Amino acid sequence: MVRRIKGWWRWEGKHLHRDIKQGFKNLWYWLPVIWKDRDWDSHYIFEILKYKLKAQANYIERNNRYIGVEHDVRNMRICISLIQRIQDEYYIEEQLNYSEKRIWFQPYRNKSDLFELKEETVSEDYDTFFLIVTAQESKRMNLARFYIVLTTQKFFL
Repeated sequence: MVRRIKGWWRWEGKHLHRDIKQGFKNLWYWLPVIWKDRDWDSHYIFEILKYKLKAQANYIERNNRYIGVEHDVRNMRICISLIQRIQDEYYIEEQLNYSEKRIWFQPYRNKSDLFELKEETVSEDYDTFFLIVTAQESKRMNLARFYIVLTTQKFFL
């Protein structure tokens, strides 16, 4: 048991004061983001991801500790901009141009004061939409970055 404690102190324990200091810095840094976090939609998880990517890109760029830093920082900033596009519903607005829907309100369970929104697709041309968006985006991004867009949008799945 004493040997385990000595081993822990030798490798981890002697850095405990730095870990505590960094922990408090992290709490202070993340407090504004976590304070605003809510569980009802994907907006807040994207906010957390953007915050982390910005911090990591700035840190990597500032310290410049390996070859290819510029490429990685550029990719992180592109991801941040793509996340912003998703949050701004850029891709959903594009998608709406290729479908026609009929939308109406209907009384909810025969209650006159409550209504539910009903939607019916009259026509759609999503094949053309996917071809155009895929061609445009693949020209601007490599496959890995395009994969982020495809996997985060429900209408692509």
